[in-house]
Amino acid sequence: MYPKILHIWGPLYINSFGAMIAFGLFITMWFISKDKRRTKIISLEDFSTVLVVGVVTVVSGARILTLITEHEKIHSIVDLFDFWNGGISSLGGIIAALIVIPIYLHYKKIKFLSFFDLIATYLPIVHIFTRIGCFLAGCCYGTKSNLSWAIQYTNPQCEAPLHVHIHPTQIYSILALILVFIVILVGKKYLFTKTGQIAMLYLFMTGLERFSVDFWRGDRSFFKIFSILSIDQICALAVTIVGLCGFLYLTFLRKECKTT
Repeated sequence: MYPKILHIWGPLYINSFGAMIAFGLFITMWFISKDKRRTKIISLEDFSTVLVVGVVTVVSGARILTLITEHEKIHSIVDLFDFWNGGISSLGGIIAALIVIPIYLHYKKIKFLSFFDLIATYLPIVHIFTRIGCFLAGCCYGTKSNLSWAIQYTNPQCEAPLHVHIHPTQIYSILALILVFIVILVGKKYLFTKTGQIAMLYLFMTGLERFSVDFWRGDRSFFKIFSILSIDQICALAVTIVGLCGFLYLTFLRKECKTT
């Protein structure tokens, strides 16, 4: 595919992976800033601050989980920060955001569930563009496949095995995330009126997406004492359970919690 799309100077390039993340973030933040609910939840100034905190947190968390699961690829200090060539875990970003952002919002006295509902509505967009970047860079590649839709990479700059037919796992994720986005949009409009439901639904579906697609991933990493599920699948399962339990609680127990 095309891991590098524009040569700037010397060793500097605009990488497709980083470009897709930036583009996805721009579109997502634009939608959030224009959403009418935003004015009732958070000021534009605070939203801009949370955006900066969120981006730093998500990228850091995503990179940390990748370093944990792919530590064998670290050969120098530079490799610790080489996320622009592909090599960040969206799941790690979600987990980091769930830890850091609530603390910051609590400090600013902003209702976390209302804010999370707002951003969760559009988060699938940046997630989709991230997977497009993965597809172009060749990271998050699949296992060998004889299926008619199997793909093969020929560019030596890609991270995927070359000249081997493999599952297009990035495409699987993209299709699943498009479905997640549609379900959230429809659910927000017609089904889910309680604060936090959309946020929990997002966690449940994105965790389930990662858990499922990982079975066809060719870059899975495992704990030495447990090789049934990958490290990412264990994390994804935890996110799925949190989302499901939170959704059930908000739906059936916290009946007084309504959105505005």
